[in-house]
Amino acid sequence: MSPASNHNIAALLSILKPSIADNLAADINQRIRSKASAEQFINNLSATNYANNAMELYRILPSAIGSNNPPEIKMAILDSLNPAIIRSTEGLLQNPLNQSTAKAISLGQSLVRRLFEGYKLVIYQLGGELPANPKQTSKGGHLA
Repeated sequence: MSPASNHNIAALLSILKPSIADNLAADINQRIRSKASAEQFINNLSATNYANNAMELYRILPSAIGSNNPPEIKMAILDSLNPAIIRSTEGLLQNPLNQSTAKAISLGQSLVRRLFEGYKLVIYQLGGELPANPKQTSKGGHLA
């Protein structure tokens, strides 16, 4: 996919936000603080109820993205959640389109957008930790 296509998708996803999303985001009972807790969360998801999985993942993503964990841990968490998010979204798209399915698809799109925003934030945080000059040493910040 071209960079222009990726930009268009990001713009589209930033516009789409189902009304159900705000209600789901406000109801967070669980926190993901490590890759292990993310994998445990994924193991507790239903193998066939994609709509419920999408809602649960939508609820949990803010705690994973907004945690005080170092960016490397956040990236590992997002990488663990990514396959479940894609699987849930693809499962939502397999249903015939009706009113409730349209809402579910909109939720799936918001879920993918939230994952994308999480990756973007973590990559930005990782970039902020890098020295401005790759030849910069860790001793006193002098150039090599």
